[in-house]
Amino acid sequence: MRAWLEGLGARLAVQNIGRSECGQMEKILSDMAKLARKKDFKGYFYRHWDFHRFFYKASQNKLLINRIETMRRESLWLSYSITYFEKNHEVSQKIHKTIIDLFRKGSADEVEMNVRSHILNATEHYVKFIKETYPNLTES
Repeated sequence: MRAWLEGLGARLAVQNIGRSECGQMEKILSDMAKLARKKDFKGYFYRHWDFHRFFYKASQNKLLINRIETMRRESLWLSYSITYFEKNHEVSQKIHKTIIDLFRKGSADEVEMNVRSHILNATEHYVKFIKETYPNLTES
């Protein structure tokens, strides 16, 4: 559900994200890369969240923003996400760069579908990663 809501948030944000806003998103992405080089994946986790928050808040749809933020708080496990990003930060950064490029292009359809598929794919990989890395979690 979060994939669809954030995809919609991205679609609505296209009209509000211009060159300056793309620059701000690139700054967040640059911070993510710096944090990964420092092996600060807790910091990376929070900047990654900032990246997503930036575009769905640009949707200016208060109900949508509220729903997404509630879902993100409920669905993200900090300690497991930090370990996940430690292993997958390079792929994550490439995907986020593509999202910025699509905002620059201004295609609402493409940015919505890309954000949606990004979240669905990341969720699938995250669940697989958790099961492989922490096999005892699923036993209880």
